[in-house]
Amino acid sequence: MRAETFPFDARLLLPHEGPMCCIDRLLSSSKTAAVAEAELFAGHSLLTDGFLAPAGCVQLAAQTAGAMQGVCQYA
Repeated sequence: MRAETFPFDARLLLPHEGPMCCIDRLLSSSKTAAVAEAELFAGHSLLTDGFLAPAGCVQLAAQTAGAMQGVCQYA
Protein backbone atom coordinates (compact mmCIF):
# COMPACT_ATOMS: atom_id res chain seq x y z
CA MET A 1 0.00 0.00 0.00
CA ARG A 2 1.45 3.34 -0.97
CA ALA A 3 1.77 5.97 1.75
CA GLU A 4 -0.11 8.58 -0.26
CA THR A 5 -3.33 6.53 -0.02
CA PHE A 6 -3.48 7.05 3.75
CA PRO A 7 -5.45 7.97 5.75
CA PHE A 8 -8.23 5.62 4.67
CA ASP A 9 -11.83 6.17 5.74
CA ALA A 10 -12.66 3.17 7.97
CA ARG A 11 -16.21 3.01 6.57
CA LEU A 12 -14.71 1.90 3.24
CA LEU A 13 -12.77 -0.91 4.90
CA LEU A 14 -15.20 -2.40 7.42
CA PRO A 15 -18.68 -3.93 7.08
CA HIS A 16 -19.86 -2.00 10.16
CA GLU A 17 -22.50 0.70 9.81
CA GLY A 18 -23.33 3.78 11.82
CA PRO A 19 -22.12 3.85 15.41
CA MET A 20 -20.85 0.26 15.17
CA CYS A 21 -17.88 1.51 13.12
CA CYS A 22 -15.76 2.78 16.01
CA ILE A 23 -12.53 3.65 14.23
CA ASP A 24 -12.58 6.69 11.99
CA ARG A 25 -9.47 6.34 9.86
CA LEU A 26 -6.72 3.86 9.13
CA LEU A 27 -3.55 5.96 9.29
CA SER A 28 -1.02 3.33 8.22
CA SER A 29 -0.89 -0.38 7.56
CA SER A 30 1.51 -3.16 6.67
CA LYS A 31 1.23 -6.94 6.64
CA THR A 32 1.99 -7.08 10.37
CA ALA A 33 0.81 -3.80 11.93
CA ALA A 34 -1.66 -0.96 11.58
CA VAL A 35 -2.43 2.38 13.20
CA ALA A 36 -6.00 3.64 13.36
CA GLU A 37 -7.61 6.78 14.71
CA ALA A 38 -10.83 6.89 16.72
CA GLU A 39 -12.54 9.92 18.19
CA LEU A 40 -14.81 8.94 21.07
CA PHE A 41 -17.19 11.53 22.47
CA ALA A 42 -18.98 11.60 25.81
CA GLY A 43 -21.72 8.99 25.84
CA HIS A 44 -20.00 6.73 23.28
CA SER A 45 -20.84 3.05 23.81
CA LEU A 46 -17.15 2.16 24.30
CA LEU A 47 -16.80 4.55 27.25
CA THR A 48 -17.65 3.81 30.87
CA ASP A 49 -17.77 6.86 33.13
CA GLY A 50 -15.80 8.80 30.53
CA PHE A 51 -13.02 6.21 30.21
CA LEU A 52 -12.38 3.57 27.57
CA ALA A 53 -13.89 0.32 28.81
CA PRO A 54 -11.76 -2.87 28.61
CA ALA A 55 -14.13 -4.28 25.99
CA GLY A 56 -13.69 -1.02 24.08
CA CYS A 57 -9.96 -1.67 23.81
CA VAL A 58 -10.69 -5.08 22.33
CA GLN A 59 -13.24 -3.64 19.90
CA LEU A 60 -10.87 -0.92 18.69
CA ALA A 61 -8.08 -3.48 18.21
CA ALA A 62 -10.41 -5.83 16.34
CA GLN A 63 -11.66 -3.09 14.04
CA THR A 64 -8.11 -1.93 13.37
CA ALA A 65 -7.14 -5.49 12.44
CA GLY A 66 -10.22 -5.75 10.22
CA ALA A 67 -9.38 -2.48 8.48
CA MET A 68 -5.81 -3.70 8.02
CA GLN A 69 -7.19 -6.74 6.19
CA GLY A 70 -9.76 -4.64 4.31
CA VAL A 71 -7.12 -2.30 2.91
CA CYS A 72 -5.68 -5.25 0.96
CA GLN A 73 -8.54 -4.97 -1.55
CA TYR A 74 -7.31 -1.48 -2.45
CA ALA A 75 -3.66 -2.50 -2.86
